[in-house]
Amino acid sequence: MSGDPLRQLLLMHEVPRFSELSPAQRTGEACAWCSTVADGDMVDLGGALGWQPRGCPRCYAGHHDFVRTYLDWAAHRDDCDDCGLARCDSAEQLAVAHRGARTAARKPVSVRCADCKASVHLSRRRIAPRPWLGEHGLYLIYAHMGPCPVIRRRGGRVLRTHFAVVRRPGGRP
Repeated sequence: MSGDPLRQLLLMHEVPRFSELSPAQRTGEACAWCSTVADGDMVDLGGALGWQPRGCPRCYAGHHDFVRTYLDWAAHRDDCDDCGLARCDSAEQLAVAHRGARTAARKPVSVRCADCKASVHLSRRRIAPRPWLGEHGLYLIYAHMGPCPVIRRRGGRVLRTHFAVVRRPGGRP
């Protein structure tokens, strides 16, 4: 396996768990994602000790683009002064590219906020990537920009969802 950091993230986050793979997928005889029987075009994803997953070019490209667009969007968010409580126009373009990459990787375009656990569609302008360096490496998670919505419940039913209003100087939200 090369020292490509994206390939390492693919192996850590995108390849199904060892226990979820068939014997052919574990040894690289079939694509780790779609189970296509291996041919000469398969991409080595790394692994060790009898676990040598490989991906077909189509699946590899989709998952690689997913990780790349996530990291591009997250880097923009960290550096952008305009991405406070909602995405700027540049971030919106990165979000659209990321939604397309999620679709190509056969992932849902709704994600769960790491803070409030709400399911949020990536088209909402208040959700963004928030990479988190945890105990076992980098986690590719998402969170609301600014405060999470407040959800009021009664008897298991959602009564109202709203966002806290942040007032700017001059009294305008």
